[in-house]
Amino acid sequence: MLMLKFPSINQFSSAVKHVRDNCNYHGSPLPVLKFRGTVKLHGTNAGVACGINTPDQPWAQSRENVISLEKDNAGFAAFVHTWKADFTKLLERVIACSTLEGTTSAAIY
Repeated sequence: MLMLKFPSINQFSSAVKHVRDNCNYHGSPLPVLKFRGTVKLHGTNAGVACGINTPDQPWAQSRENVISLEKDNAGFAAFVHTWKADFTKLLERVIACSTLEGTTSAAIY
């Protein structure tokens, strides 16, 4: 089992700076952009991952670690264990619908 780290999420201000810098560099006018905001929930971070060739063997992970029934994170490993068949089906669909060349694992967060 390989820990698949959750990627960083940039702030809105980073997007504005990137667009402004890009327009200034190319001498383009600033575009009108539409964004949809969402509420950020504070709490635990969890995900389910599997090997590309073994979606029937999913594992649970927290923000920094692979977790197990013995070393759980807010009951999430137990939840994944209970719903293993459903997570397997979901991971199979994710793998089937994705371009994962050169990748050995997939995760959903």
